[in-house]
Amino acid sequence: MGKWPFHLPQTEDDDIILIYGNWRNIMPDILIRGLNAAAVRRLKAKAKRNRRSLQGEVKLLLEQAAGTDKQEVTRILDKWKKEFAGKTFTPSSVELIREDRQR
Repeated sequence: MGKWPFHLPQTEDDDIILIYGNWRNIMPDILIRGLNAAAVRRLKAKAKRNRRSLQGEVKLLLEQAAGTDKQEVTRILDKWKKEFAGKTFTPSSVELIREDRQR
């Protein structure tokens, strides 16, 4: 990968640049150039409403937008399957609702 800082190939217009190191414990940084001033103001306002820094707000928005990949979903589901393996949950909510409606 090279030495720190290492720059990935940039987009054609250099608006988004990913910068990261080759150590496993270093998180990548993203530099976004040319962002509309009105968008920055809205992001700052949103961050303030949510009691986060601009960095924290943008980080959360990007992570949410990126979603979760299939492997991560599978890993989470496997974890919950192990957690609940052999456990029974009775009565079911359907039974409870029916019982409640009959009162």
